[in-house]
Amino acid sequence: MGDVHLICGNDPSAVERRAEREAGGVREGLEILSGRMLDFGGLRPLAEELDELIRTTPMFSAERRIWLRSVTFMGATVPESHMASFDKICAALNGAKNLSVSVLLSACPIDRRLRTYVRLKSCCTKVTEIADGAAGGAEEIFAETASELGLNFDFAGRSLFMGRIGNGAHCIASELEKLSVYLGERRNVCAMDVGEVVCEVGEDNFFEPVEAFFRKDFDAFAKAAGRFFATGGEPRALLSAMQQRNRIAMQLRAAADCGKDPSVAGGAGGKRSGEAKIAADSCELSAQNHWYLRRLRECADIFSLGEHVQIQRALLELFIDLTVHWREVTAAWCSGRFIELFAILVPPNEAARFRCGTGEFR
Repeated sequence: MGDVHLICGNDPSAVERRAEREAGGVREGLEILSGRMLDFGGLRPLAEELDELIRTTPMFSAERRIWLRSVTFMGATVPESHMASFDKICAALNGAKNLSVSVLLSACPIDRRLRTYVRLKSCCTKVTEIADGAAGGAEEIFAETASELGLNFDFAGRSLFMGRIGNGAHCIASELEKLSVYLGERRNVCAMDVGEVVCEVGEDNFFEPVEAFFRKDFDAFAKAAGRFFATGGEPRALLSAMQQRNRIAMQLRAAADCGKDPSVAGGAGGKRSGEAKIAADSCELSAQNHWYLRRLRECADIFSLGEHVQIQRALLELFIDLTVHWREVTAAWCSGRFIELFAILVPPNEAARFRCGTGEFR
């Protein structure tokens, strides 16, 4: 009996790499069919060619191997005028299960909301979905490529590399190859090597420290903030995210303290398309994402209104310090100053361990 394996995601490099590994190093007897199309007009010839390949009896091997590579039609809605061709592809894949045929599909991009995507998945015996921007996938590609090149990273070098690259798998292999050429015969990599060669293409990941802070999880916040600044994170970006989060949470808490139970309405009911509103009598709160507002409302009782006001004042003071001392700002200084924010959230006898300013909390 045959099998149909779908590998899909929205990171083309990660999808192709996983499919290459699945296809194996031996390409003898492997039929490769391109699924890349400029428009849906290419769906009909693709369906006919795939159906013919699956039905053709192999001459020199017991099993036929087919790779439908770089499928692009799963990222958009298939027009009704081309649904017959899509139906033929599904029928061919279902037929492969009853034959001695192994079919591998690699698809990027995808839209998981589409019924065509759901239907194509149902035609497969195995589905491997690569999560969008998955850090685990990036780590796996980093480990594999570094091992192939014989590169040995220390902890600081690895952390800085992943911080600069982010989760984009398409940059990891090329940056590691560039680093390998730069090192020559030397195979041990430190943070200084990474800083001199690797381009900074990853986005600042300030969501992790923000979430940890507003959960009152000091240990998680200290570690996340340390990682953020150690990899060159911009303090003003983190500060802005915290101010915005605290501003919305403060309004929600004020409404709750007044005995209001804000109702959430989004989409067409907002002032703008896609806007979400939380309205409580004369109190109105607007944001771009009503799911986010609901989530913040569920966490509104973590801080008191007084604590939210203290946090906002502390963030303003920190902004002034960053503006005045911007020439002296270092990763350790930033970590220390942000950690000091926790001093206003604990009893006075415990606050001393957060007041340091050196990046080393007691």
